[in-house]
Amino acid sequence: MAKSFSFRDEALELVSRGAWPQMLKANVNHATLLNNESFLIDAVRLNPPFVLGLENPSEDVVVEAIKADKTGVVFENEDILKNQTERICIAAVQKSYHNLARVQEQTPAICMAAVEGYPDDEMSGYAILDVKKEFRTPELIQKAVSKTAVVVRFVPRDELTDEICMAAIHHSPDDILELQGYPVKPEMYIAAFERQEDIFKRKAQKREANGNALTIAEQDELTVGVESFCVNVFDRLSQQEIISIVKCDPMSLRFVPADRIKASVIDVALSAEGKSVQYVPQKKLTSKLCELAVKQDPEAIRFLPPAYLSLDILALVLEDPASINMLKSFSDPEQSENLLDVCEELGLTLKTKNKKEDSKW
Repeated sequence: MAKSFSFRDEALELVSRGAWPQMLKANVNHATLLNNESFLIDAVRLNPPFVLGLENPSEDVVVEAIKADKTGVVFENEDILKNQTERICIAAVQKSYHNLARVQEQTPAICMAAVEGYPDDEMSGYAILDVKKEFRTPELIQKAVSKTAVVVRFVPRDELTDEICMAAIHHSPDDILELQGYPVKPEMYIAAFERQEDIFKRKAQKREANGNALTIAEQDELTVGVESFCVNVFDRLSQQEIISIVKCDPMSLRFVPADRIKASVIDVALSAEGKSVQYVPQKKLTSKLCELAVKQDPEAIRFLPPAYLSLDILALVLEDPASINMLKSFSDPEQSENLLDVCEELGLTLKTKNKKEDSKW
């Protein structure tokens, strides 16, 4: 028993040094091992090209050889390619998405394995480029762009769906710019802006979690990064498209570059969400706009610059109209005091959009 084990070890040692099956045949004891499936599997794990010298290797042996092959020579071999099975092909495309081009008969399982690759393979999505049209389902394309977002630019526009586009945007917000020819919806732009914002926030949080607080310069750099992305996107949009985005989500006004925030955009935002007033450039803010904002949502008054906190504006948001008289008697119009502070000191109640939820100052 021990002697047989010794022959096995000797043979595996030779294989690990590059020996091929023909060399093992020179030794009677080693030659018998060529009929042992367990030995062959161990052998190809040590030296994957060893499988190329075997006569009619089993599917299990070929699969293990492909898995262990770091050079890719196994699935390039003519005999291996002639005797493909689905399982062999799955092992090959999981090893490298390039191998999909060598698969003779694609199947849904092979195509999905190629696109998925290994968990840490961020390039396997490129496999979609070699998938035959009949297997290029929306689910497969979405998986591809989830792994490698940039491939969305190569997908025929008639094969794209909103879900595929959103998957690409979530993986890489920049790919919102690669969807030319597809009817991009406002929700997609908003998702791209929010995802880009989230990416930069996570970078900052990661630094802080490691005990390295961001410097002011680094904070500015992150802010500029988001702003630059937004500017790049909005430069390609019409004013009507910007209005559609803000109409979809008024708070997305924070992403719109100041020079693209026109009166029509502001009106749409404030009419739908008063709190969006905080994102209106001060030089474009007016008393009428402030009035529009607080009428839509009394809480919006908290975001108004002190210069616009007039008694007239406050009269619109105080729950008890008589409170304005109290406020007049306690405030000095000749002083630049913040009327919100005065309201807080007096404990005046603020209207809310939901009448059941009054807010104390």
